[in-house]
Formats: sequence, structure tokens, C-alpha cells
Amino acid sequence: MAIFTAAEIEEEIAGWKAALSAVRSGQSYTIAGRSLTRVDVPVIMQTLRELDAERQILTGKTGPHYTAGRVKR
Repeated sequence: MAIFTAAEIEEEIAGWKAALSAVRSGQSYTIAGRSLTRVDVPVIMQTLRELDAERQILTGKTGPHYTAGRVKR
């Protein structure tokens, strides 16, 4: 079950993308009471990956599925 609605996820992703842009340009950025600086780029990227995974769960687009096994002859 998803934690957020689709609209909430889109809003969160937009905020974190803005934070990433601000940090990459050398500025600090504050979101939800947390101050982020250039050294926090990995944290921002991980959060964006997690939000994207949550969005994919909501939309049913979870990526390719692979099945391991051998073909019967």
C-alpha cells in the first residue's frame, strides 16, 4: 500500500527537485525544517529515488519482471 497519494508524491518530488537545483548551484536550501547544502546531494538523490519508486507503485509501473528458470525440453 502506498504511503502518499499521487498528488502528494508529485508535490514532494517537485520540492526535492527544487532543493537539488538550489544545492547544485552552491546555495543552501531548507525543506521541511531541514537545511540542505552541497554535501547533501546524495541524500536528495536517494529521496528522489524512493519517491519515484513510490510513484511507480501507485501507477502500476514497477519495471520489468524477470523469471529465472530452464525451459523444459
